Amino acid sequence: MASSWTQVFDIEVDRRPVKGEVYIEGDYKISTTQKNDYEGNVFEDESSKVFMPPHAAGTPIEIETETLEELKENLITDGEFSDEDAEVIIAKFSI
Repeated sequence: MASSWTQVFDIEVDRRPVKGEVYIEGDYKISTTQKNDYEGNVFEDESSKVFMPPHAAGTPIEIETETLEELKENLITDGEFSDEDAEVIIAKFSI
């Protein structure tokens, strides 16, 4: 079965590769690399424990969201892009 993702752009931002894709049903995905080393984390509640393993800078990551607004927020928090760089990336979806 063929992938339903369509590549929209493939650029470099903040010295990292950034590939933007759109899903046939409207979701957005960015493939890039980890900016800094991530030490990992453990999240725990009363019924479960989630372990987020460490990642070295340069490790490939994907950020997938349903809206461009959510994507911009995740580019800043998860992708460690500046607000300005996130705006550049988001603008590429409307070209």
